[in-house]
Amino acid sequence: MYKKATVFFCGDIHIEKFSSVMIKKNEVAIKTSYTYFSTADIAFNSCNLVAKDHKTLGSISVGKIVDVGTEVKDLNEGSKAIAFVVQSPQYIYSLGGAQDVIVVEHNYVKAVKLTEYNDEELLLLAALSIDKEAIDYLKGKDVLLVGNDIAILTFAYYAQKYSCKLGVISKYTINISDVVKGDHVSLYDNSKSFDTIVIASSDPVVVCSSLRNFVKEKGSKVILYPHMHNLLRGRCIKNNEISIKIANLGNIEVGIEVFKAYRDNLLNQVKIVELEHLPKQVAEPLIVKHC
Repeated sequence: MYKKATVFFCGDIHIEKFSSVMIKKNEVAIKTSYTYFSTADIAFNSCNLVAKDHKTLGSISVGKIVDVGTEVKDLNEGSKAIAFVVQSPQYIYSLGGAQDVIVVEHNYVKAVKLTEYNDEELLLLAALSIDKEAIDYLKGKDVLLVGNDIAILTFAYYAQKYSCKLGVISKYTINISDVVKGDHVSLYDNSKSFDTIVIASSDPVVVCSSLRNFVKEKGSKVILYPHMHNLLRGRCIKNNEISIKIANLGNIEVGIEVFKAYRDNLLNQVKIVELEHLPKQVAEPLIVKHC
């Protein structure tokens, strides 16, 4: 029997058992070793996002491909792979990576041959693998970071290289003070404004307050973790002259570079929990270990 972590509508996490999987012609089945619980999973667990029905959690998974559909030509059985489940439109409805065997459309799977990294390390660098389009919005800009997802580290890393000024809302952000130099900003101090605001939080109050208090009158860009735009309400945005962008994942080269820079900090900071020992409520991103 296989196991998976689910929520019903929202609320407590339950561990369910299932005995088989079905695979469509454009899908891949992966025997999972580790899964990342992102800020999006926390949002479902805390009822800030609600799936249509009962939903499996887990945003990114690492494992070995055990079956491929008849139309899948670019992936092979036996290959090590990363499944970026959170990138799929189906993630918001039912799909999740926190299951012993995951079936996902092949477009959201990348085969990897990075033998110098173990599966836990591969998962962490995958969680940092922000697409370069989002990183380009940091260049030459005043940047504000807020959120407890480890993807914030990627933006912090590149903001220190490319940005004019970096601010961090420390109270609501993953602990990056040891590795990142930036101005500490209060969530409710609206005396400052920023060109680019990066938000990776599951808290609607944090998301909305960041937008209301720190965007410029025109031209600001707001980068949100995947699916977090569903937390936005009309009152969050005080003008229509800002751009909302999604922080897409999957650039492995970016993930490797940031992981190398923050390796020790990440390995010490991100908690690992076995699937069957998952708590009912998760308040911060973590790694789920599968048997």
